[in-house]
Amino acid sequence: MPKSLTTEPEQASYTDIDTISDNFMAYMGELTPPYLTWPTTTATSSASEAPYAGVVNILYNKTCRLLEESKQDGNKETSQELVSIEHTQAWLLLAHYESLRVNEWQAMLTAGYVFRLIQMAHLHEIDAPEKTSAHVVFNSEPNDEWAATEERRRTFWVAYNLDCFLSWRSEWPLTLYEDMVSTRLAAPEANFQSSQPIPTDSLPEVLTKDTSTILSPFAECVVLATVHSRCMAHRRASSTERDKEPRGFWGRHEWLASAIERRIKLLVQTPAITTIERDPMLFFTHTLAYSAIICLGGTVQRMPWQAAEQQLMAPAYEQRISSAIAEIVRLVKGLPSLSYFKAHPSLPNLLSSAISFLLTQCPTQYDQADIEVLLCLLKDLRDVNSLALKICSTYDGAHSSVLLRCNR
Repeated sequence: MPKSLTTEPEQASYTDIDTISDNFMAYMGELTPPYLTWPTTTATSSASEAPYAGVVNILYNKTCRLLEESKQDGNKETSQELVSIEHTQAWLLLAHYESLRVNEWQAMLTAGYVFRLIQMAHLHEIDAPEKTSAHVVFNSEPNDEWAATEERRRTFWVAYNLDCFLSWRSEWPLTLYEDMVSTRLAAPEANFQSSQPIPTDSLPEVLTKDTSTILSPFAECVVLATVHSRCMAHRRASSTERDKEPRGFWGRHEWLASAIERRIKLLVQTPAITTIERDPMLFFTHTLAYSAIICLGGTVQRMPWQAAEQQLMAPAYEQRISSAIAEIVRLVKGLPSLSYFKAHPSLPNLLSSAISFLLTQCPTQYDQADIEVLLCLLKDLRDVNSLALKICSTYDGAHSSVLLRCNR
C-alpha cells in the first residue's frame, strides 16, 4: 500500500498522485470497478466487517486530504497543458468510490470538479480535426504515443459514463453532453495493452450508421449509456408535448427503439471468449440495454393516447418491457457466482427500474418470483454499495418478507 495513504503526508506531491493513477489505469485496463484496484482495496472489500470498518474511513479521509492539497497547487495552473492526466484520473477514481461507499450527493460534488478538469484538458475533443496533427500508422508495430492518447480517451469515457450514471436516478442535467464530444470511442483492450494502434469509430458514427461491428464491452457501455440518456430526455420532452402533434414524439420513439434493438443484436454476437460470466462489464452492458427498453416503454405508458392505432401499441410495449425484465432476471440467475465487489456501481438503478415496473402491474405469482430474484441481488449489494442500501430501504415495508428470505 502506498506510504502516502498509510502515514501522515507533509505535503501532497504528484508522485503520490501518480501512485493513485497507476491503480486507476489498472481499472481502465481491466474494465473492472475501481474499488478493486484503488489503494484501499483491502479495506473496502472488508468494509462490512466490523474490525475493518474504521480503516476504510481513515484511508478515504487521507486520500481526500492528499488530493485537496494537490488541488491547491493546481489552482496556480493557468494552461490546459498543465492539467495533469494523473491528477484528473485520481479525482475521477475518488468520485467512483464516493458513489459506492459515501453517497450520490458527495459523488456529484467531486464528479463536478472532475468534469471541469476534463473540459479544461480538452479530453472531450481529442480527435477534433483541428487538434489531430500527427498521422497514425495502423500496423502491428507498438506505438507508445498512440497508447498515451488512448489513455486520455479512456479517461474521458470513464468520466462521460459516470456523468450519465450519476444523473439518472434524480434526473439531474448532464455536464458532458454528447453533442460536444469529438473524441473517438476506446479501442479494444488487447490493442491498448500492447500499444498497437487501431482505428475506432466516433460516438455519432456508431449511433447513426447501420453496422455489424462488435465493440468492446467498455465502448458498448458508452454507446448504451448514451442511448439510455436519450430515452430519459425523450421522457422529459414527452411531458411537455401532451397537447401537441404526436409525430415528433413517435419519430424520436421509433428511432430509440430501433437503436436499442440494433445494439442488443450486436451484443448477443459477442465472441464466446468474452462471456458474461467472465466479464462484469459485459453483464452490466446487457442489463443496461434491457433497462433502456423499460425506460422507453414507461414513456409510452405515460402518454395520453390520441388515436386508435396508437392505443393498439400499448400492449405491444408492455410486452417488450416484460420481455426485457425477463432477460434481466435470466442474467441475474445465470450469475450465481458473481462477486458483488465486481458489480457495476450503477447496477442497483437498473434493478430498481425493473422492480418498480413489476410492482405497478399487480404482480402474478411468476412476477413475485422475479421480484424476489432482483431484490435478493439488491440485498447482497447493499453491504458494498450505498445506492443499493438506499433502494432496499424503500422496499423494507411492503417487501420485508422477501428481504428476510434473502437473508437466509
